[in-house]
Amino acid sequence: MNGTRIVVLGTGRWGHVWLDVLDGRTDVEIVGAAGRTGAPEHVGRADGYVECPDYEDLLDRVDADAAVVALPAALHAEAVRRCLARGLHVLCEKPATTSIDDLRSLLDASAGRPDRVVVVDQNYRSRPWAARVRRAVLAHVPEPVHVSVRFRRPAFLEPGVAKMPRPLLDDMAVHHLDLVRFVLGTDLVRVAGRLGRAATSPYPGAPDLDALLETSTGIPVLYEGSWDCDATVTGWEGEWEVRDRVRVLRATAGELTLTTRSGTEVLWQEETPADDDAHDDLTRVLDTFLSAVRGGAEPPTSLRRNANTAAAVLALARSVETGAPVHVRDGR
Repeated sequence: MNGTRIVVLGTGRWGHVWLDVLDGRTDVEIVGAAGRTGAPEHVGRADGYVECPDYEDLLDRVDADAAVVALPAALHAEAVRRCLARGLHVLCEKPATTSIDDLRSLLDASAGRPDRVVVVDQNYRSRPWAARVRRAVLAHVPEPVHVSVRFRRPAFLEPGVAKMPRPLLDDMAVHHLDLVRFVLGTDLVRVAGRLGRAATSPYPGAPDLDALLETSTGIPVLYEGSWDCDATVTGWEGEWEVRDRVRVLRATAGELTLTTRSGTEVLWQEETPADDDAHDDLTRVLDTFLSAVRGGAEPPTSLRRNANTAAAVLALARSVETGAPVHVRDGR
């Protein structure tokens, strides 16, 4: 064996990105892909490579060590369970599940296979920007009393997102809630949210979201987002403000500043901030996953450790439906 034998389940947009990430690496072999379109022609295929429209047929026919699950989100939980039942390690696109019952079922399934690694692709926390902000919080505002996160991007009308009833909540908020947990080093315990939509929005659903998040350490986090704003565009990670009584730390895509009574200090600045490359993001996630598969430490976004992020998003979805705050219960 030349490397970890991997199958990719799902050959849509993100399945193709994952195949590109895997292609050409010397520590993995692509032994199969499942989906209607198949793998791109340029992707290298290992001896015995199998391609099927149906992922269950693929799992029955291929000899693999691990699977990347890049199917539609509603299929993630069942696919992960089936992979575990066949003894595969699993790297699953976010979100791992779309219901709290499925989350609990997945946690049980994973606990029943402690010899198998299950990781969720929460790639934003792997970015250098996230690590930089986390270090700055620990160094300058270690006991914040309030945090705000603002996200604004133009409409993203790729079909998979455009047809969602709540594009920001259903696709993007999971990144920001996970960043809150990572940057602050805490879990989320209660959430409340409200959706919004401009009358002229190109989305049929609601692309705006205002939410109040409460952490396990009692920090209130105000999260305001729009995936339908052309006026003041933020980076994909959003614009952050973390403050205590005497300091305010502000983080944007290209600058990190600390303001006190004495003035404002620039802690870091990038003259022309660039959006992080998805290939680089996923490479870092893959490296962490493969290290764990080969006996390394449990990844920070293992299913178990990521459960609070998944549960918080599900709780927020419940809150916007009921109009009431919801406690985060992740089944751990």
